[in-house]
Amino acid sequence: YHTFNNEIDEKVYAVIERAFNRLRTVEISYFNMESAEFSKRKIDIYYKSRKYVIGYCHLRKDIRKFRTHRIASAKLTNDSYKIPEDFNKNNY
Repeated sequence: YHTFNNEIDEKVYAVIERAFNRLRTVEISYFNMESAEFSKRKIDIYYKSRKYVIGYCHLRKDIRKFRTHRIASAKLTNDSYKIPEDFNKNNY
């Protein structure tokens, strides 16, 4: 992984779109800039764009914002979720 890589993996993004459209939890491998390591996370996607994914991170037990180009892999799970009615993407 290169820290200046701003390209989105289209296969990964397709899984993110599928997870969001079906409201299914996705397991990702995410590159952390501070530790320069990948971490596995399960997230419930509340909002997605080509630049960011915002959702509930099961590891941190909080809503987090992820840069799409730092997601190295994504795998759909069988777990489903609901987006909270009071969720506002502009708060993140």
